[in-house]
Amino acid sequence: MKKSKIIFKNKRMVIFFSLIVSLFILLSLRLYYLQVFKSDELTTNALNQRGKKISISSNRGIIFDRNLTPLTNNNKTKTLIITKEMLKKPSIYKNISKYTSLDLNELEEIKNKKDNILEIPLKKDVRLELLNKDAFLIDVVNRYNKKGILSHVIGYVNEYDNKGRSGIEKVYDEFLKIETKESFIVEYDRDRKLILGGSYNVNKEINPSNPAGVKLTIDYNIQKIVEKIMDKNRVNGSVIVGEVESGEILALASRPNFNPKNIKNYFVDKDMALHNKAIQITYPPGSVFKIVVFLAALEDNPSILDKNFFVKAMKR
Repeated sequence: MKKSKIIFKNKRMVIFFSLIVSLFILLSLRLYYLQVFKSDELTTNALNQRGKKISISSNRGIIFDRNLTPLTNNNKTKTLIITKEMLKKPSIYKNISKYTSLDLNELEEIKNKKDNILEIPLKKDVRLELLNKDAFLIDVVNRYNKKGILSHVIGYVNEYDNKGRSGIEKVYDEFLKIETKESFIVEYDRDRKLILGGSYNVNKEINPSNPAGVKLTIDYNIQKIVEKIMDKNRVNGSVIVGEVESGEILALASRPNFNPKNIKNYFVDKDMALHNKAIQITYPPGSVFKIVVFLAALEDNPSILDKNFFVKAMKR
C-alpha cells in the first residue's frame, strides 16, 4: 500500500516537473520569436506610440516613359524636421525663412499647426549647428516633378485615400496603388519634446506580390521639347505627337498647365487648366476638314499635285 502511494506520488512529481519544463520551453520559444522575428515590427510600433511617423516616399508605383525613364517619384526635397517650440524662436524662424521653399504665409500656416513636430521643405541645406542640433534633415520623395511635365496625362491623386482621380493615376489605379510604406519616425518624450539625439527609424514595408508600375508610349525627351515650345510661345491649346506607322503617342501636352500638388487651386479655374484639351475639349473642324477634301481629290486624280489653283478670298 505504501509502495503504491510512493509510486503515485512520484508520477505526480514527474508530470508536474514535465509541465514546468514544457511551459519554460514554450515561453523561451515565444521570447525567441518576439525578439528575433518580430523585433523590427515591435520596435516600430513602440516608436509610433511615442513618436511621429513622417512619410518619405509615395505609396504609389512609378510611371515610366517608353525608355523606362521615371516620370514620377523621380526627385527629392530636403525636408527639415523641427519642433514647434524651436520654430517660434525669432532667430531660428528668420534663419529657416531664408532656406525654405515656402513663402512667409505658408511658413506661418505650418507654425500654427496643432502638431508639435513640423515638416518644412527646403530649397537648400540648412546648417544644423544653427539649430542647436535639435532637428533632423531628411529626403522626401516627391510624387510629381516640379516642372509639371505631362501633368494632364499622369493626372492626380486624392491624398486622403491614395486613389487616382484623373489621367493614368485613375485609369491604372489598381496597378499603381501599392502597400509600400517608407517612413521616418521621430521620437519625443512624455512632455512632447523632441529627444535630443533620440532614436529614429526608417521603416519600409514591401509587398513582393504587388510590384507596381506602368509604362507609357510617351517619350520624355520629345514631351519636354513640346512643352518647352508651348510655354515659350504661350500657347493655350494642345499638341499631340504620334508615331505614323504604329499610331503610338510620343507626346501629348495641354495648356494651361496645372500643379498636381496644389490641385484644389484649379477646381474653380476659369481657364479649364484641369481639362486635357487634346482629348476632353471639342473643336469646330473649320479648315481641318479641307485636308479630307484634298485627300479625296488626290485619290481621284494624283496629277493635281502638278497644277496650280488660285482661290479668291471670301469677302464679308
